[in-house]
Amino acid sequence: MLAALAGAVMLAGTGAVAAGAGSSASGLAKDATTASTYYPGGCTYGDLSASFHGYQTGYRFTSNGQDTRGFLLTLTNVGNQSCTVDGYPGLQLLNAQMQPMPTKTVWGNTYFDTNPGPSAIVLSPGETAIADISFTIRSTESPLFRPAASYYLEVTPPNSYQHFTLALPKGVTYIWPSQLQVTALARHTPYTTFTWPW
Repeated sequence: MLAALAGAVMLAGTGAVAAGAGSSASGLAKDATTASTYYPGGCTYGDLSASFHGYQTGYRFTSNGQDTRGFLLTLTNVGNQSCTVDGYPGLQLLNAQMQPMPTKTVWGNTYFDTNPGPSAIVLSPGETAIADISFTIRSTESPLFRPAASYYLEVTPPNSYQHFTLALPKGVTYIWPSQLQVTALARHTPYTTFTWPW
């Protein structure tokens, strides 16, 4: 009997909303839409930690000591509440003295991964977003143009002015022509290691 009464009250309430002014119904719909697309504030530098993982190898030109390499960049929420990252990290090569070097960053596909495109990613405390980075290197023995030596990479989270300074995974790296490809941050980024057999 009580269950039937509760159901009747609920139905009566629903009828009242349906019979009410159209502006009230549209207001409720707007509130529901807003709630479904809500994102917490953007992750700030203080909310995150950054690190590199793995070392990917790709196409090798043995005649001139040129290889395709890469690694994964992770940004982890180390704060106490959820926050949002969206887009691409900023990248800047540094020399042994941690001084900026000429750097061109290309947003999009990398040799190892297809770009997922920028999208808002909500990171709960402890969760991580990942981007793939690739580049071409030339060895010091190459008879062709020898690029300057890079030792570190500055990483700036999306929509931030502060950056992390991280050592490159294999130490000194001769990146040619001072160009990095990077995907947008994603929940999951495949890790690939492949070297041509010649």
